[in-house]
Amino acid sequence: MNCIVMDKSCISAFSDTIDADDHKHWMLQLFYCFRNDLLITLAGNEIRCKCVLVNTDVIHKFTTQNELCFTMLIDAASSLALELKKNT
Repeated sequence: MNCIVMDKSCISAFSDTIDADDHKHWMLQLFYCFRNDLLITLAGNEIRCKCVLVNTDVIHKFTTQNELCFTMLIDAASSLALELKKNT
């Protein structure tokens, strides 16, 4: 399942089919897994968690493992990104 929603400062997706290799980008990225913990590798460290916010220019890779997850790419200069950075 893939459902993508675009806004002027973010791109959101609900998906159970993501299998991304190591990459980084200038946007913040939020991940949330609905049922089980998600498995994500951040700067070479594998972690399991329910939700994580990945900062800009951090190498990461992620797979949904056939679980429904939510992800959001957020413009780093947007008010949402600034609010998230302030509160994390």
